Amino acid sequence: MMALCLLSAVVVGIEVNWFAQNITATSPPLALTIINHVVSVIFTVELSMKIYVLQLRFFKVDISWHILDVVVVSTGLVELVIDLVNLMNTCENCSESGLDLGILRALRIARAVRLARLARLVQYIRELRRLIISVLATLKSVFWTIVLLALIIYTFAVIFQQAVNDYEQSVLRSNATPSSETEKFFPGLLRTAMTLLQTATGGLSWIEVESALSNISTLLVVTFLLYFSFIYFAVLNVVTGVFCSTAIENASQDAEAQIDEHVRKSKDYSDRLVKVFEKMDTDNTGTISILEFEEMWEDPALQALLSTLGISQSKAWKLFEIMDEDDNGEINADEFVSTCFKLQGSAQRVDTERIYAGLKRLGAAIEDIGGYLQDILQGLANVKSSVETRRPIQLIPRSGAAPTPSKSASMASASAALRKATTMK
Repeated sequence: MMALCLLSAVVVGIEVNWFAQNITATSPPLALTIINHVVSVIFTVELSMKIYVLQLRFFKVDISWHILDVVVVSTGLVELVIDLVNLMNTCENCSESGLDLGILRALRIARAVRLARLARLVQYIRELRRLIISVLATLKSVFWTIVLLALIIYTFAVIFQQAVNDYEQSVLRSNATPSSETEKFFPGLLRTAMTLLQTATGGLSWIEVESALSNISTLLVVTFLLYFSFIYFAVLNVVTGVFCSTAIENASQDAEAQIDEHVRKSKDYSDRLVKVFEKMDTDNTGTISILEFEEMWEDPALQALLSTLGISQSKAWKLFEIMDEDDNGEINADEFVSTCFKLQGSAQRVDTERIYAGLKRLGAAIEDIGGYLQDILQGLANVKSSVETRRPIQLIPRSGAAPTPSKSASMASASAALRKATTMK
């Protein structure tokens, strides 16, 4: 459909250019007419299929785009119907082969509505959508920029026009003729404001205006140079910076663009990691052992590559231990890529908080284990004293309470953590 949108716009341009070269013509060439109607039929079929698939959702989802499609298709269908009626009712006494000339002119103007179909390109080209969003975001800044320039130009226009009026009055009192350059650039307040705007935007050379003011007063020349310097070096540069900042900020807030960019970067990062893994897998087994990992880790080129990927350099065996998720002494491509994704960049706040919470749970479990060890030692002491004195054995629970299921679970998790730590060592 993107190609059809472009074709429709190109055909409209060719038709307008043909009428410009054949100003007395009343109808376009047959080939252009056929192409226009074929494109209209294709757009109609597309819209009909969209309505059939979406049904009621057609009036709820992307309603602005659907309204645009309906307007463009309706215009094309009306044009097609009128052309068919024109062919069937041709007569010699009617201009434009049986149709009123004004109607066909209106149709040719309405045909330009098809150019609105170019707006559909925004959905297909991400860079174009980003540019349009940036431009639309700067409209508010454009309005206030115009207001600011209008205030500055109006203020200086009043100053210059008042000085020129005083100059002309003094010239007339002396029966002399005012300078033609002065009358050209400063005939009235509006023209004076236009002169100042043209000098600020490059439409008029400031040297010409300075030459006209030099005939009046040197002070006016200095004032004009101050005005031009202030507008050119201060106001316009600040406005440009504001426009750029606003455009960049709003372009970064485009959700679809952010998702596409994130997917693209993740795919590129994953492909580069796979290439690194293949380079480290010297025996082409699909897995990397600790010996292969340590051997390739000493390669400066590999370390530089990992640094560019955001993976900090550390001891090989530590990194290998982290990557070996299933503890089989080898790492495959999936383990290597997933771990590198996790190790990318510096630690975030959520990572430190998760570690801190884990340490708190481990500390509480160790504290419970210490308490239960004290209970066991106390029980053993009671056993020893009972054996020595031949008294019944009494086990005294810690704090006078039996262990709860939650504490037993804590003891089990802590024991598992201690066994894992011992195994890692």
